[in-house]
Amino acid sequence: MFKSLLLVSCLGFVVGCGDESVSEPTAAEPTVIEPTVVEPTVMEPTAVESKVWQGDVTTVEELNRALLGSYTEITGDLALGGSGNNRDNLTTLTLPQLRSVGGTFHMSYIRDLTTIDMPQLKTIGGYVYIYENPDLTSVTMPQLQSVGEGVGIFHDPSLTSISMPQLQSVGEGVGIGYNHNLTAIDLPRLQSVGVHFAIGDNHNLTAIDIPQLKMVGAHFAIADNNSLTTIDLPQLQSVGEYFRITDNPYLTSISMPQLQSVAEAVSISENPQLTDCDLGSYTEQYCP
Repeated sequence: MFKSLLLVSCLGFVVGCGDESVSEPTAAEPTVIEPTVVEPTVMEPTAVESKVWQGDVTTVEELNRALLGSYTEITGDLALGGSGNNRDNLTTLTLPQLRSVGGTFHMSYIRDLTTIDMPQLKTIGGYVYIYENPDLTSVTMPQLQSVGEGVGIFHDPSLTSISMPQLQSVGEGVGIGYNHNLTAIDLPRLQSVGVHFAIGDNHNLTAIDIPQLKMVGAHFAIADNNSLTTIDLPQLQSVGEYFRITDNPYLTSISMPQLQSVAEAVSISENPQLTDCDLGSYTEQYCP
């Protein structure tokens, strides 16, 4: 505690001479001023109110209502495009408060769509289907943690990046293919894929780096990626059925040092530049 002392002093003067008395100064008592203690104001965070949309969102009109209403959950599908007629003039798809989709997240044949950005979406109960969107450049779901069924992202010719940095598990499969301008796949926390894992025909993709993937339940395939140079899956341990890495003309390095179990056939072929190969228990048998 800081204290201020206000000291008031008086000066004494000697007057006269000889027997005349000397006047002594009178000392004033110090005045102590105590500071006022201001209690800090604690700001409590404002909780986001849950608002549930019952059923599907399938038109741009419904999408706008969900956006304006700040809905946090959609119990059914969030599905736009396809053969419907309410699909143009939608350039950015975002629902900033949405945290859960109970059914499928499906975006296809939306001619003007350039960006999918779902900043708070954490769970999708069904599939993620994103395909045939000619102008789509980025898919960003920074909080997505689980997908109940599968992720399929195909035939988006302008797509350059897919970012799902919190995604940990996919119930069925992950398929990413025929996205000829794709350069980055960000899945740093993905640990398990229930059925199949396939990345193919992405002509500008140079690296596949999924550091925490441990298990693929059935098929594993990386094929026909014309610019791919490195595959790094340092934690992959088991594949439930066949395992295939083929027809990647510039692939130089495969790193899977923990691979211990592949239930069916292993095929490593038509990768003419491959020189650095570690397949764990399968290195001697299958690496060139």
